[in-house]
Amino acid sequence: MSPSERPLAAPVAHFDGRSAAARAVRLVLVPAPDGLRLRILDSSSGQLVAEHAADRLDWPEHQRHGPRLLHLPDGGQLHCHQGAVWDRWALQRPGGRPWVERLQQSWRATALALLACVLALGLIHALGLPLLARGVLVLVPASVDASIGQATLAEIEQHWCEPSHLPDTTAQRLGEALARAQQQRADQGGPAPVPVQVRLCRSREQAELGPNALALPGGTILVTDALVELLHDREDVLLGVLAHEAGHVRHRHGMRLLVQATLLGAAGSVLFGDFGSLVGQIPLLLGQLAYSREAEREADDEAIVLLRAAGLSPAVMVTLFERLAGPDGTGRDNAPPIALASHPADAERIARFQQAAEAR
Repeated sequence: MSPSERPLAAPVAHFDGRSAAARAVRLVLVPAPDGLRLRILDSSSGQLVAEHAADRLDWPEHQRHGPRLLHLPDGGQLHCHQGAVWDRWALQRPGGRPWVERLQQSWRATALALLACVLALGLIHALGLPLLARGVLVLVPASVDASIGQATLAEIEQHWCEPSHLPDTTAQRLGEALARAQQQRADQGGPAPVPVQVRLCRSREQAELGPNALALPGGTILVTDALVELLHDREDVLLGVLAHEAGHVRHRHGMRLLVQATLLGAAGSVLFGDFGSLVGQIPLLLGQLAYSREAEREADDEAIVLLRAAGLSPAVMVTLFERLAGPDGTGRDNAPPIALASHPADAERIARFQQAAEAR
């Protein structure tokens, strides 16, 4: 045997692919003008059984345990039960272990790949999903907003709210104030008013909604009696709250969230099935989803411009946060998972309204 030849110092069984009988063979890597070749020799006679180009074989991966199995182009197979010996011998072939195999068996590479996947999913969820939802929402007609809004309102009134105890004229008065502010903005060159309907409700005892407001798809703005009572002497602040919710309606934030949740549900159905269960939960889902900070800032911007159009300072909204916090500053610790409770930090929003007032 030539010194340049590289034999495998382990017994190997050869199956020719035509019979179940194994043949004891020896393997040798032999240099040749066209590259390294694998020779399969009969263990007893030394006769050449087959020969293959080493770089064209699908070599088995390096492993800690178990035998090595090499499939041959002619349909045969080679079996070696001394895996560690095989792996050391196989490193002599051109290129050694493939880089993909080395990465797969490196815990550092695996950890980095996992981290990259998590970061990629986070970016898709934070950036890609909202952009996709905006694109899909353009194709959804406004009539869908109204239908979903009515279904959501029925669900909320069944589980969370009961009829308002305030005078019937209260909701009408608040709605007219919001309509005037929107029209004043339109008269000043702003966009056309967005159709809204103010509806009052009293929180059911077990729901504990507290002072709250919620914009539903289609234009219904639901306001709790507790919020009206909290701001009984400050209808300018109530107007700011309604203007904020009108901003959600104008930008279709509720529908955008619903589209995002539906896209996630569709992706989940591909992986786990049962997409139909999400469709049945749409009304409750809309009531419990929190708007993104971007959506809340857009709604606050709407409140700022409508208050200005009505001749009011955006700084009046500071009163809302002071009263919500209560005398000890902890009044919002148990806020429900809808509407005002999903907003950015109070300090950030207060500063935003104060800066808007100073910038005028």
